[in-house]
Amino acid sequence: MQTMNVSLTPALIKIVQKKVKSGLYGNASEVIREAIRQMETNAEATYQLKLEKLKKALQLGIDDIKAGRTVPYDKGFMNRSVARARKRVNKGKKSVSNGEQVFA
Repeated sequence: MQTMNVSLTPALIKIVQKKVKSGLYGNASEVIREAIRQMETNAEATYQLKLEKLKKALQLGIDDIKAGRTVPYDKGFMNRSVARARKRVNKGKKSVSNGEQVFA
């Protein structure tokens, strides 16, 4: 197994030491390896959740198209929609974006 030196904050060092002292891990390397494995597992789970959410959103759009709940593309409609969205985002601010056309 290769070795690697890493720098940890005092707070992280305390966490690692606490884990080793608890007897759950034999040494600091085991703690770090387990943390990395959990980080990878969590990243994959997060990716899968985001992917499922995207698939559901796409399916809603497909269902709307099939049901005829659509609006024909129109540059003016899109620019008005963007302007309304900007107003909602900037609500409470003194100035709003200059309203340039986004869709040409």
